[in-house]
Amino acid sequence: ALTRALRIAEGFPQPDPRLAITLDFLATAEFDRDPRRAEALMERAVDSLARNFPPGDLRLAVFSVYLAQIRLRLGRYRSALDLVDAALPALIAHAAATRIDQALRIRVAALKDLGREAEAARAAIDSRAWANYVTGHGP
Repeated sequence: ALTRALRIAEGFPQPDPRLAITLDFLATAEFDRDPRRAEALMERAVDSLARNFPPGDLRLAVFSVYLAQIRLRLGRYRSALDLVDAALPALIAHAAATRIDQALRIRVAALKDLGREAEAARAAIDSRAWANYVTGHGP
């Protein structure tokens, strides 16, 4: 069904985020079976958004975080860190608190996996603050 949905989404005139959304669904479904294919699908989603929407677009930032999450799980820590660092300004500009929290958690994990413990500890403070904000808990 997702493959059929992808064929339909590919036919939509651009700019249209439905192609990226369909690719995201397909990547999510494929990850456990074929993580490399899932990564390629999400790369295609991010590329589609980057070609059709301006820098700073919230959709592009959110999908970049999704790709970062996949890359983190695949052990591509530097790439995951680069993606979230590039996405954070747009997420902050759009006050996307849940996605900021997600990006910061990925950032902390990537820094730890890169052996940058001091930076990870500092980033964890920001991550905890955003997590508390998102869940409605105090500092």
